[in-house]
Amino acid sequence: MCESGYKQEVLKIELETQNNNLIYLGRELHENLGQLIAVVKINLNILEDDPATPEPVKLCLNETNEIVSEAMSLIRGIAKELETDFLLKYGLMESLNTEMLRARQRGQFETEIVCQGNPYALSSDIDLVLLSIVQEFLNICIKSLKVARLKVVIVYLANQVRIVLRSESAEINFEEMGVTGFFCLGAQNIKRKMDLIGGSCSFKLEENAAMMLSLEVSANKKTWI
Repeated sequence: MCESGYKQEVLKIELETQNNNLIYLGRELHENLGQLIAVVKINLNILEDDPATPEPVKLCLNETNEIVSEAMSLIRGIAKELETDFLLKYGLMESLNTEMLRARQRGQFETEIVCQGNPYALSSDIDLVLLSIVQEFLNICIKSLKVARLKVVIVYLANQVRIVLRSESAEINFEEMGVTGFFCLGAQNIKRKMDLIGGSCSFKLEENAAMMLSLEVSANKKTWI
């Protein structure tokens, strides 16, 4: 097997492993943790409705019950996002919207997503790789770059799809960090994935601690999976 074929097989195995992990996590959240929290909510309701429970305690139980309800909604949402066919069901654009919402909740920064052109379906394999790259970029932003604002623009052209991610950070000095530092933060993985689907990527460090990642892939490109 040639080197490129070997790399393709390795990445395919990595994606399959990630999918298996998502299946396990989703099942655990829905079937185990979700049920345990449901039992807690039932017991809270019993105590709250008990005439012997003092009013101050009832108020505290009511607040706790609301928090538990929010936790249950959050768990249901996460379990839904972990569905392996989420991307197939809702498409790349909706999946990117979900990722931006998740990033905003985790990183507590402003996010914006813009769609230009008329959206159309790519190969599910290409969508999967593009989504994994966006996730990797978002993780870099959340964990390492202390981002203040993140914008994603997805452009649908006649024969090409382009995704541009731009982050603004108030605390990172990119002149000191340099391109090499960014490559250490995951750019090599991003480039490798784009190479494997026949796409291209570019990185640009801008003034005011801004970083831009551009992804381009042919709309007619056949994938290796």
